[in-house]
Amino acid sequence: ISTTSNNFVFRNMRGSELRGERFIDLLPGLGKALKYEKYSLIVIDPIYQLYGSRTDENSAGDVHRVLSLLETLASDSGAAILYVHHHAKGGQGKKNSIDRASGSGVFGRFGDAIIDVAELHPDDEDSELFRVDFKLRAFEHKKSFGIRIKGLEITLEKSADLSDIKKPGVESTKHTERE
Repeated sequence: ISTTSNNFVFRNMRGSELRGERFIDLLPGLGKALKYEKYSLIVIDPIYQLYGSRTDENSAGDVHRVLSLLETLASDSGAAILYVHHHAKGGQGKKNSIDRASGSGVFGRFGDAIIDVAELHPDDEDSELFRVDFKLRAFEHKKSFGIRIKGLEITLEKSADLSDIKKPGVESTKHTERE
């Protein structure tokens, strides 16, 4: 699936043969090819679609190789790279935001700007709450904040308890009036 407008190009690689080894092998030359397209941002969602069978997400060397290829893509193309990654299994509440990524710690230490989104315990059944954290190497510090997602609407949630990160397998408690 491809979509193009004046300032946006979407290429869906899901189901494509151009994933994993085939895509990672093309990365070294892709930046030079994209340089003339004048992209400002390239989004890879999810990053594990790049791996293929030769990449171990838990290997610092393998992850460093993939992220170094993306860094070269950014440098050669002139575009910023944003990739989406998932949290490790288990509770995330007691971890620093840079340690929540699944796999090698290289994920949390390689990027210049890391935005981590962790689910909070909901306070109602019609929406979801999240904590947003930033680790910014060369940018001004940003404080964590809460957001509420209800359908397609995302709003800032100033009253969210940012320490109440949801634990896996724990459902929220529904409070009801007793007669």
